Amino acid sequence: MSQPDFLYELFEDFMDDPVNQDFSMDNGLVCRWMTGQAKISPKISAYYSKPSNQEKLAHTIYQNLLPLMSDCNMAIQDIYTLFIQDDSISDAKKKNLTPLYKPASSRLLFLAKLISFYQ
Repeated sequence: MSQPDFLYELFEDFMDDPVNQDFSMDNGLVCRWMTGQAKISPKISAYYSKPSNQEKLAHTIYQNLLPLMSDCNMAIQDIYTLFIQDDSISDAKKKNLTPLYKPASSRLLFLAKLISFYQ
């Protein structure tokens, strides 16, 4: 799967929203997003800053991305470990998001909020 295709799958709700019908993902910019050289578009960030859209993102991860992974539980665990070990993230933010990781039922919401936080 190409990087733009991956982001189309991840941000499906944003891309399907009629307000964003003129938005397109430039390959060069997507590459810079994926390598961390550039921040995700402010339009995408603003869209997923709303809690209801974070819940949509969690569902989209479940529906579109988890089936592509051979060991999704290990991937989520590795993301959690990176999050906890990141010294640039405040203890307050860690305390805010960590409880979502503990019950398995809210781990996808943890990922969605984490993606929203990093944007």
